[in-house]
Amino acid sequence: MVMLRRLAVGALIVVIAAIAYVRLAPVNASALAYSVAGEVGGSALTHHECRPRHDTWLCSIDDPEGSGNASDYTVRLRGRRCWTATRTGGILNRRLRGRASGCVGLRDRIRLVERLSDINPATITAVMRTPGG
Repeated sequence: MVMLRRLAVGALIVVIAAIAYVRLAPVNASALAYSVAGEVGGSALTHHECRPRHDTWLCSIDDPEGSGNASDYTVRLRGRRCWTATRTGGILNRRLRGRASGCVGLRDRIRLVERLSDINPATITAVMRTPGG
């Protein structure tokens, strides 16, 4: 019973820490790029880029196929983690929406798909072959 209670308290602490991280931590370029890409219809597997520019960000977002046909978006932050994006240049890729808005969330900060796509298959095979792996 005591062990179950400790496990529940530990899980609650992890959840509270994750919520605080999403709500309070400043938005970084990678999380913003991933968030914008998700809302405009960009690829989840392609590395996107955002750069600060005066009081806005400039983000280059690739299409869903990862073809390299990136569109540029001017992104304005609204508060700590919410944003509005408008396509302003690059290739006029009709697969990507011209405008979008959203908020950077835990999914954008973790970027699990991007991180998993960066793993070398040889590394996975080596881990699987190790005792206990």
